[in-house]
Amino acid sequence: MSKRAQYRVRGICECIHARWRNWNLIRLSVRGLKKVRAVMLWYALGNNILQTHRLAAAA
Repeated sequence: MSKRAQYRVRGICECIHARWRNWNLIRLSVRGLKKVRAVMLWYALGNNILQTHRLAAAA
């Protein structure tokens, strides 16, 4: 993988993590892999909905 491709992937990841920090996702209040996975899936779903809404408004 080229450096440019690595930076592109890293930029997407860092953007999502920054958004989650703005939503106060700093420490999870649940224990266990299943619960953590469920919480993270909810945050990912919220992120995807907001991103879809932003892209639809721009089009």
